[in-house]
Amino acid sequence: FVNMYFSGCLLPSESILHIHGSCRTNNIIVGHRCLVDPLDYTLDGADFRENNSRIQHMCEINDLYKPIEKIIDKHQDFFDSLRQISQVIVIGHSCNEIDWPYFEKIKGSINKDAQWRCSWHTEQDTERVSKLMDHIRIDKCQWTLYKI
Repeated sequence: FVNMYFSGCLLPSESILHIHGSCRTNNIIVGHRCLVDPLDYTLDGADFRENNSRIQHMCEINDLYKPIEKIIDKHQDFFDSLRQISQVIVIGHSCNEIDWPYFEKIKGSINKDAQWRCSWHTEQDTERVSKLMDHIRIDKCQWTLYKI
């Protein structure tokens, strides 16, 4: 069982979703958002072995593709359980564009007036959080930053 302490409260394991898996289960999802066409990286006039090596490398990169929509669909019950959430606290997340669909899903699943608190460590973090909040249309009065 996984439990987490937050603000003096113990969160039960069923309240925690490790959307990209857990090291406890050896089922971790890593990757990127875009598929690559290996033929875009071949060179005219290059030795066959060189092009073959490039194609193989691109295919390996595609093996790391992260199927975000399928991941979200798989956890629909969890997102449905968030309807009464009135505060979202984001801790240590990069808020890079690859994960925006998850945040969109969270926003669409929770109370529309929910407050968001997002951590930051570097100035780049504050810029990414701001871009995320703009992208998912969270009003400035509904989100704040806090330094970790």
